[in-house]
Amino acid sequence: MFSDKLKKLRKSQNLTQEELGKIICVSRSAVAKWEQGKGIPNKQSIVDICTYFKISKEDLFDEDDKEIVISNLEKENKRSKKSNILFIILIFVLLTIIFLLLFLPKKDRVVENSFFENDTLEKYNLQSLKSIEFEKAICVNEEKFGAQISNEEIFNDYTEYVFNYLQSAPNISRVSFLTTAPTKDDMNGSSSYFLVPSNNISDFKIDPRINSYDFYFIIDFPDGHKKKEAVEVIHLSIQYDEDGTYLYYNNFEEHYDGNFLMVLEKCNSKNEEYYLIEEYYEYSKIKIDNDNVLDYFYIDVNDFSVKAVTTKYVFFANVNMRLDITITDYKQNEITHEFSRHFFVETYVQFARFFVVAPEFNLDSFDGWEIVDIKVFIEDDSFVYFVP
Repeated sequence: MFSDKLKKLRKSQNLTQEELGKIICVSRSAVAKWEQGKGIPNKQSIVDICTYFKISKEDLFDEDDKEIVISNLEKENKRSKKSNILFIILIFVLLTIIFLLLFLPKKDRVVENSFFENDTLEKYNLQSLKSIEFEKAICVNEEKFGAQISNEEIFNDYTEYVFNYLQSAPNISRVSFLTTAPTKDDMNGSSSYFLVPSNNISDFKIDPRINSYDFYFIIDFPDGHKKKEAVEVIHLSIQYDEDGTYLYYNNFEEHYDGNFLMVLEKCNSKNEEYYLIEEYYEYSKIKIDNDNVLDYFYIDVNDFSVKAVTTKYVFFANVNMRLDITITDYKQNEITHEFSRHFFVETYVQFARFFVVAPEFNLDSFDGWEIVDIKVFIEDDSFVYFVP
């Protein structure tokens, strides 16, 4: 019997059960069980026993052991096949999870009545930034916060609070607005952007047609920064839509209706780089008034299209302009109408335009009429940024 042969082989080498177990990498109790006839080693242990004692498998087992050995090996093969199948299934599940994480769009995470999580605020060095006062809120994902707020006054107060927070927060450097290449010679379609620092909140309202503010800032300005070297930038956007709603769609077409949107994101596109404007250009911010407006703009009239065209390399302008336009017909009949327009100009769009329409002059049409005079008046809080 195998049990007797194993015990005899062990004693022939003056080995204890524990010593033999260590040699063939099994426990003492396993050796004891085999010698008591209560079990048969697995395939690998049989090979190890035969190798150590320099015998064949036939020497280790006799005819009475064959059925037991065959049964034991069959069970071992079944267990091995089952383990292989489970291993293959596990690998498939892991590969599927990796594919979903890497290649499928992420479903927006909805957390009702909650502001950005602390981890998100800490990521952008905004640990103590407070939430806007809202009626209903939804955090669509870690970089986007949507809400329903009561009125525009709450939005304006909160925007001013955020602006002041960024200006005074420790480790936040250079609160800026963004521009592309300021001069016409540099307008070559490049994806380089320039950071223009400002402590005036009106500079950050990039589009006067909507309540939208864009703040760009740097966390811990690098000590080893070299001139004309790109910098890492964080973008904080705040928007308010008084008459409409923002719709936030995720991959499963769920959505949220709200009138307030706040976005936090790192500007890390491979195709975009951000630079400090003063390392490339000398620039000035000029207050525009009635005395100097024609130094920076001229009025171009084409039929009844009126354009305020920049005369210098203006890369950002917010101008509250009033135009008194006089029209006349061939009989010299004159009608003057006052137009107040907020002209917004940025790089690549070096003019602001609007159309004169007949009903504003209480006319059905402009047949036979033409513009004969335009007087320009500038209202308060008008300015331009330009490169001399």
